[in-house]
Amino acid sequence: MSFPEYKLELSKEADNDFESILIYTFNSWGKQQLLSYRTELKNALHFIRSNPLLGQRHPELPDGYRYWRGGSHIIVYRLEKDIVFVLRILHGRMNIAAHITEKPH
Repeated sequence: MSFPEYKLELSKEADNDFESILIYTFNSWGKQQLLSYRTELKNALHFIRSNPLLGQRHPELPDGYRYWRGGSHIIVYRLEKDIVFVLRILHGRMNIAAHITEKPH
């Protein structure tokens, strides 16, 4: 049995989120925690790339959008054919729907 290979693509906002999270982590807890948390987020991104259908649906997000937890953050994404498109990486305490401005195609 063969499984489809998915590509992972981050929106500009998600890329900025990732960078901001790492800067905040470094400034708050230092280099060791930065390295640890960066690995945790990257592992979560690789997991959803390999298993995009395991993400959960959220009642405040449009159909087709899913999310997955990576540490204290939520990775919001959608599947587009063979691409896992990450829209945002948000702290779990944030209002997810308020930060998703892109509408589905």
